[in-house]
Amino acid sequence: MKPHLMMLGCALMVLSCCTSSLKMPQPLEAGTAAPPFTLTSTTAGPVSLSDFSGRLVLLNFWSTTCPPCLEELPVLATLDRDYQDEVLAVVTVCVYSSAREIEETLDRSGVDLLVLVDEECQICSAYHIGGLPTTYLIDGNSTIRQSWLGYGKNMEETFRAGIEQLVGQQ
Repeated sequence: MKPHLMMLGCALMVLSCCTSSLKMPQPLEAGTAAPPFTLTSTTAGPVSLSDFSGRLVLLNFWSTTCPPCLEELPVLATLDRDYQDEVLAVVTVCVYSSAREIEETLDRSGVDLLVLVDEECQICSAYHIGGLPTTYLIDGNSTIRQSWLGYGKNMEETFRAGIEQLVGQQ
């Protein structure tokens, strides 16, 4: 057996043994108050959840090393552009990545989004981040209305349906 395949097999066995006894956090449930936070953005200084009071917030957690996250960024940018003048703010939190890594990733992807830097994943436990990407739809009263773990091919439509439902209630 080739050495790299044997190492991969060993790593998968260790991972399966370790994860079978660990319970991964599940996203916060609908109806839960969104935990407050203040983080530094890559362009605008400190940003707090309370800065968006009265608006819907699509809050997305991602990382520069997460392929599904990178695939999702253009979808988030499209939603940000489409709802720009309405009641929605798209806020992304990049975890485990430096500001420099984030800027390089955004430059390569051509995406323009509000990105908050959480290099040490300080707010991950408050938001029960157990996998990336994780996205929350938060209403104007800072209550979580929906959450999604992961990314799939129909996520733009899924996000839009959740947003439209709440826009009608605002």
